[in-house]
Amino acid sequence: MDKWGCITGGFIMVLIPILFLSFHISMKEEEQELDSFTFKKSESPNLINIIEFREMTYTEDPYTVLYSMRIYYGKRGSILKKYKEFKPGNSPIDINDDFKIHWENDELVTIDAIRKNEKGESYLVETFKIDLSQ
Repeated sequence: MDKWGCITGGFIMVLIPILFLSFHISMKEEEQELDSFTFKKSESPNLINIIEFREMTYTEDPYTVLYSMRIYYGKRGSILKKYKEFKPGNSPIDINDDFKIHWENDELVTIDAIRKNEKGESYLVETFKIDLSQ
């Protein structure tokens, strides 16, 4: 092999792993939503606002599928863009919890996450509020 062939071959051997690593790193940093489905809805007392509980399926890299739960909220009949997200490991809330929804008025909602223990007894996991006026 001549001198230029060795240099070109060496350059390619170094360039391919660098390109692969940069592609892999860029894929890992970007979260991509794959699917979602709404499993619970609630409308405010005067039917002005709505909240929707959705299970989200997403990926952070080509090899892993992850799940989270989002509570989307906004004006009834509009495309809901605002949400509060609960990811496993970052929150005690789980999609399998029972959610009790209490509208205090058309803009403030309190949500209780209820779970059952091994004996079938219900207990409160967490209570949180969403203010739809903000």
